[in-house]
Amino acid sequence: MTNKKTVIFDLDGTLANIDVRRDKSMKPNGKLDWDIFAASDSITNWDTPNEPVIKMAQMFDNDGFNIVIFSGRNDRGWDATVEWLWDNKVPWDLLVMRPDKFKDKSWPIAKNNPATPDMRFMPDEILKKVMLDTFVDINDVFLVVDDRDKVVKMWRDLGLNTFQVAPGDF
Repeated sequence: MTNKKTVIFDLDGTLANIDVRRDKSMKPNGKLDWDIFAASDSITNWDTPNEPVIKMAQMFDNDGFNIVIFSGRNDRGWDATVEWLWDNKVPWDLLVMRPDKFKDKSWPIAKNNPATPDMRFMPDEILKKVMLDTFVDINDVFLVVDDRDKVVKMWRDLGLNTFQVAPGDF
């Protein structure tokens, strides 16, 4: 029996299905309009719950695990994200988002807090490694749940058990 008590979840593409938001945010040239994609009303109106993954989070929460959400989502959507998590009954003990505008909320005070403006454009696999190093003892991690290939590879290279919930070659 293990005494590891933390499960880390990704948000976009893992807890939340973002297909509609991504489609509605696409420019005619095939590139994403980040202003629309990151807008609060886009998150609350277009994202749908990934029920099996949310159920997994609820089961781990009911079993006493710490639920940590590490998201590459820009924190301009902090309030909409918290509202979405609440509305969809996603349990969480710690939510950390890509720091930008609301650093105090999205990047809680931590020893040697490394949050900088450079993180706005940091690749997800590097950002989430920094999140891990800052907020969670790697020895406490029971499981990680993510969708993006590069991030899943990083977690697995660290020796962490990782469920990949969707294809993520982006």
